Amino acid sequence: MARIKPKLILALGGTAAQSLTGDGSRMLDRRGSIEILDDGTPVLLTVHPSFLLRLRDQDEKQAEMAKFEADLRKAVEMLETLVRGTATPAGIENR
Repeated sequence: MARIKPKLILALGGTAAQSLTGDGSRMLDRRGSIEILDDGTPVLLTVHPSFLLRLRDQDEKQAEMAKFEADLRKAVEMLETLVRGTATPAGIENR
């Protein structure tokens, strides 16, 4: 990461969150939130796509898919803001 210097990291699931932030718990509560790493890199947390594939109830699956898509849209919007360097995106919090 030091060489690449990403503007944003999208953490897909608890394992990615654990690896990056040191906390892989409560992913459904944390999804869509942004946490800042010690080096200042923002990390957008969301579920792993395999979570969506395992859902059996179609209504729940549709609702969770919509949340996942919203997380991806948020990542794109945030990255666009960060690349332009015009402002700090809303919703960033330090943890």
